[in-house]
Amino acid sequence: MTIEVQKPRDLWTDEEFIAAHGAEARAAPRGRPIFLGNLQRPDWTGAIPTYLIWCPPCKIRPNGGFTVAHEAGYGRRLKCSACRKRYDQLLPSRRVKDTLQNPHRHPQLIFTLALLAILTALVLR
Repeated sequence: MTIEVQKPRDLWTDEEFIAAHGAEARAAPRGRPIFLGNLQRPDWTGAIPTYLIWCPPCKIRPNGGFTVAHEAGYGRRLKCSACRKRYDQLLPSRRVKDTLQNPHRHPQLIFTLALLAILTALVLR
């Protein structure tokens, strides 16, 4: 009888995260980062939200375009380690803020506002 002890996720290597969640990261809509959990790696002072990013422009690099990253800085940036492309605007908690600050990136917002303006004009006639 053998008892298999699973290693805590805080001690997983980047390669283990890629093996476990790589397919999910590739299939994520619009390159959305995959939340891996609030991890506290050795020598860190506390748990930090950590994500797996798959960056299509970097897919020919040795790591296959994957980056295990955590939010950095005051703006809580989330970047690809190879090309430095930012992915923090794709997090669900920041999508509404990004939609309001950058409406040109979200055509559905412009369409919805135009539809509301037309409906308001019809009702107020």
